[in-house]
Amino acid sequence: MSNIENSNNKDKETINEVELSELISVLWNKKFFIFSISTLFAFTSILYALSLPNMYISSALLYPADNKDSGSSMLGQYSGMASLAGISLASSGSDRSVEAIERIRSYDFFSKFFLPEISLQDLVAQDRWDASKNKLSYDEEIFDNKLNKWIDGIPSHQAAYKIYNDKLTISRDKKTFFVYISIKHKSPYIAQEWTEKIIKKINSSMRDEDKNITSKSVDFLNNQVQKVNYADIRQAIASLQESQMQSLMLIEANEDYIFRILDSPIVPEKKSEPKRSTVVILGTILGFFLSIVFVLVINILKKYGSN
Repeated sequence: MSNIENSNNKDKETINEVELSELISVLWNKKFFIFSISTLFAFTSILYALSLPNMYISSALLYPADNKDSGSSMLGQYSGMASLAGISLASSGSDRSVEAIERIRSYDFFSKFFLPEISLQDLVAQDRWDASKNKLSYDEEIFDNKLNKWIDGIPSHQAAYKIYNDKLTISRDKKTFFVYISIKHKSPYIAQEWTEKIIKKINSSMRDEDKNITSKSVDFLNNQVQKVNYADIRQAIASLQESQMQSLMLIEANEDYIFRILDSPIVPEKKSEPKRSTVVILGTILGFFLSIVFVLVINILKKYGSN
């Protein structure tokens, strides 16, 4: 039995060697075809890579601003007393940067605070940036810059929002709490400008919101102090009024309300994409692979077709 098995193994090895040598022979005979197809794909990949517009990324490194003050402890200290007078006090919030990140990603922030600050065609109809003229051109099938007219009507805010989300990248490091934000655009200047706008708008919008809430709290406490007869509660409300006034002062004085900028966004000198060399290499490899597959398939069809 062992002799028979050894003989079968040798026969299989011989067959494999014959098939491998035949395969190499077929590929060698078609080497000029394989070279031609690979070259064609390489040339096509070069043309395609050159047709791709440059994209630029401008990014910023942020850190959550510390908005804690003595008012937070006072709110907790007097919340029990205030509840006796029918006053409901909000507890101090946690890290506002998490909320801010989600706001930046939201349609509400985009439509109310970002979109009114930009030109819609810079977002929706961008084509390519001319570095020599420092000018952004637009896709003529979408927007006619000479006539300042949209070809198929003004794009909806929801359609623009999808493009905004594609260009926006924002993340938060859970260990260091650093926040990274960037905008990708065909114009390096617009990428830097929009990154700055987002940071500025999230700080100002949340600052104005807190300012409005605190102002209403002050007015509410001013009204309530006139209605309370208990001296201890009146004293507690007075302390709360002082606390809210301090908070209001800090809100007014702090422009970097949610995020402090550690590394400001700059106008990038180098493109971030496309990686044209990678496109050409992958295109050439694809052409080489497809040409080999084509040669082998034709050879197999001829071989079994003749049988």
